[in-house]
Amino acid sequence: MGKEVSLGLLSSASGGRAAVALVIDGEIKESRLCGTGRRASEELLPTVDELLKDNDLIPSQITAIAASRGPGSFTGIRVGLATMMGLCRATKAQPKAYSTLWLMAFSAQKPGTIISLIPAGRGDIFVGTFEMTDGELTESKDPFILFKKEQGDFSFENATVIVEKGWEVPDNFGEYIEVGTEECARLAALMAGKSDGPTFPLEPLYLRRSWAEEAKESREQR
Repeated sequence: MGKEVSLGLLSSASGGRAAVALVIDGEIKESRLCGTGRRASEELLPTVDELLKDNDLIPSQITAIAASRGPGSFTGIRVGLATMMGLCRATKAQPKAYSTLWLMAFSAQKPGTIISLIPAGRGDIFVGTFEMTDGELTESKDPFILFKKEQGDFSFENATVIVEKGWEVPDNFGEYIEVGTEECARLAALMAGKSDGPTFPLEPLYLRRSWAEEAKESREQR
């Protein structure tokens, strides 16, 4: 019987470095960081190729590939999903996609309410709210944008707060746990290799329009 090989491809939600993780037979073998922003699109595939070669694997051995569906930068989401779908078409691997907010919350493995926070630019924040019960994570409300002007009234009381590593968290947010892109990539690769794991749509999760769309609307309203 061949090896069960799965990959996790994650671009940073806030524009930091992308990450690739490799899982073989349910065990995390290695993960690597690569470029940011546009460089991620140039370095993601070479990083996958190097990771496979260094572990004596070939692309046809990949059985599942996972990527983040968002939320985050438009470029990062598109690059990750497009790379995953291209590799899956070439290798016949099964595609899977996860919300970065969900991956962050699941990584905490804390019972009760978990709130995942990702900087959304302009001082705004992407928010995911979850409940962890007996190791099962469920979304308690749809993800949303917490706008800068509303953050003083938002309560994190009685919740485990998870934030993207490297983010300068506002002082009034209290205690939190940091989770990085590389950790999310490793978790995505692990989940991709599970036949009984949760499934999510492969479509991008965009919580706000792109700068180009907003600029176009502004021009049309003049």
